[in-house]
Amino acid sequence: MSCPRRFQVNTNGIISFVAEVRQHSPDPFPLSDQRQIIAPFWSDVNTNNGGTILYRQSTDLDLLQRATDDVRRAFLDHTTFRATWIFVVTWDRVAFY
Repeated sequence: MSCPRRFQVNTNGIISFVAEVRQHSPDPFPLSDQRQIIAPFWSDVNTNNGGTILYRQSTDLDLLQRATDDVRRAFLDHTTFRATWIFVVTWDRVAFY
């Protein structure tokens, strides 16, 4: 499996491209400094106080179909989209800073 771009899973609930984001407190969108991020759980997280961050890649056919269906449902102009791999991140029971 190959990743099309370099990215970093950050402890603060974001996935960043190009560089790690060390900032703990979330900023409102849109960001002024053009950071390239996906923010599924951007929060003030402190993993020293508990919790686990889990991540994995998958090419499981059932998961790929689910991802394909989700994208097609959410983005009506992506009717030909087909997931070929997925990346799953879970911030499980992480503590606030």
